[in-house]
Amino acid sequence: AAAALQPLWNDLKDMQLDALVGCSGSFETLAIMDMVRGGIDVAAAEEMSWLPLPAEAFGRMAGELKNLPLEERLKIPGMLPLRAEMMVAAILLIEVMLEKTAALQIRMSAYSLIEGALIQ
Repeated sequence: AAAALQPLWNDLKDMQLDALVGCSGSFETLAIMDMVRGGIDVAAAEEMSWLPLPAEAFGRMAGELKNLPLEERLKIPGMLPLRAEMMVAAILLIEVMLEKTAALQIRMSAYSLIEGALIQ
């Protein structure tokens, strides 16, 4: 699997990315969890086209979530039950992307990839 992504890493190595942009799914769950922790009204998120996910917040949540069993992840405020099972795998993939791209921040698009494909 690592060899399949090598062309992507080669293309990205000379670029300075300002942000890693995630689309819905696990990125949305992480952003909502961060909003809940910060006391921000999650209902406001529905009106935004993107949500911030500060790198330090991601790092903190990643460290915590990787060590929690599924039952404990399900209890976290803002954790969507359908995302709890795959959250550790998602975090590991996001960490790889951050490492390989050296992105300075993470943003979560409120739009999914399928919406982008439909617009195209």
